[in-house]
Amino acid sequence: MKPKCQCSLDFRNVVKFQKITSPVSEHQYQNQFNIKLLTNSFTIPACLLLASTSIYAQDLSCVDAKFQACQYNMAMNLGMNDTVSAQLFKDYTIMYNYFLYMFGRNPGQTADMLTVCNSLETFNLCMHGNRGCLDISNLIKKTDINNAYAVEATYRQYSSFNCGPGINTLEHEGLTCPQRVLNTRQNILQGCVQTYITNTANDATNGCKYVLSVECTLHNLHYSDTAASCRRENGVATWWACEQNKVFVKTTFPSCPLACDEKFGPFFGASASWLDTHHKIVEGEHWFKMPDTVEKRDGELVTVDGVWLK
Repeated sequence: MKPKCQCSLDFRNVVKFQKITSPVSEHQYQNQFNIKLLTNSFTIPACLLLASTSIYAQDLSCVDAKFQACQYNMAMNLGMNDTVSAQLFKDYTIMYNYFLYMFGRNPGQTADMLTVCNSLETFNLCMHGNRGCLDISNLIKKTDINNAYAVEATYRQYSSFNCGPGINTLEHEGLTCPQRVLNTRQNILQGCVQTYITNTANDATNGCKYVLSVECTLHNLHYSDTAASCRRENGVATWWACEQNKVFVKTTFPSCPLACDEKFGPFFGASASWLDTHHKIVEGEHWFKMPDTVEKRDGELVTVDGVWLK
């Protein structure tokens, strides 16, 4: 007998928006429709996820043909080239860079963010009963170990946070400033994450030591936009970046001590003086120094000074 889905979780409040009292334009109507689509679609998977967790917790089997079909559909929903669909879970940069691009493409607008979130939601529904494909033990069979862990981290980062409490918070507290940084500083944000992946790959036993590498993304978000209109949103942007980074890191290193509060958060302890040596303004432009890279040379770990990017 199949267990009944008695689920009390309700994600309908993932995204809220104020009632529009003025005449609604076609664009506003479409945005409201997209938001409703996202919020309504979150109600069903909560039950499905709980049911599948209890029933298939030990089932790591993978029907590859179905996995490929679900990937293809997600790529099409995202507007990606169909030639990259088979690489979505093999090369982390495809998913990471594209999601980052979509989240920051139109500052102040949620449409592209919702495209990512709705595409992920459709993918998750498609993968029901076949989620063993997403387990790291199966992902590693299709790519190298570093890409496998980074793909899983990116997928979880957006599925469990950015398309949940993350987008809800930005929607209420201010989208424009954080999105503008995502839009104009993609090379720096990507460089931070790539440095983290390189360092943990070369020195995995000390993975937590390199959390600062990925945390440089939130330092960039906190200080890249100092316009008066963005000062209020700096705290929100920092919290959002910290929380999504925490999901990314803990996917691979769950025991790493990470916190996003003011007292013990990213600007406490070893991180407190980060910007003294990793940020400068030259002729009105912000420059950020990438974290040092740890490389293996002749069997020895060598630290290479990080480069400056703007």
